Amino acid sequence: MKATLKKLNAIIAKDYPKLNIELVKGDGYFYFIGDDGFDEIDSIYMNALNQAPLDRWEILLHCVIDERYAGQRVGTHKVDFLNVGDGATYTSFTDRQAATIISRTEKQITIRFDHAKLLNGAESGEADALQFSVGGFAAHCEGRQRYQYTRNENGREMKFSRRVIMNSYTGESRVEWKAVGTRTSERGSTLQAGRHHFYDYNF
Repeated sequence: MKATLKKLNAIIAKDYPKLNIELVKGDGYFYFIGDDGFDEIDSIYMNALNQAPLDRWEILLHCVIDERYAGQRVGTHKVDFLNVGDGATYTSFTDRQAATIISRTEKQITIRFDHAKLLNGAESGEADALQFSVGGFAAHCEGRQRYQYTRNENGREMKFSRRVIMNSYTGESRVEWKAVGTRTSERGSTLQAGRHHFYDYNF
């Protein structure tokens, strides 16, 4: 099927409804404008639209936009774009544990938990040291936790599966990576992109 700018921008609007992006033609290449497009997404260096059919253009659009806005495309999640060796975070209620992806397929990921060393504990002497006061279940903690991560070759491993969750009221769907053996509706037990270790001292 023949590609046109109207068709391509309709694909962008459908697949990235939260982004303000428009594809336009330059001199020997195509580039993006809009609040989320200009100077944010790599240009596509093709002289004319007829150099590729519509389905090939759709793949090209997804490649360049997903590189900048991973997880923003409808039906995708940031974890979908992670590779072996990348950092990830297991969320469990209010706590989060940093890990490294050690294997993956399209539908399943295995992580191994990292060593996470707190750098700004209450007695660290750091300018941003955590502040504790009496109260709550254990104590009230104020401040932003800062960690140093190292790989733990003997760390515990955990598997996650990719699930599409439908909202029965709106008909919309979203993607979540959930721990194998947990119910889709269960709170927590999800995998997120990047290392963001956190211990909830207030709970």
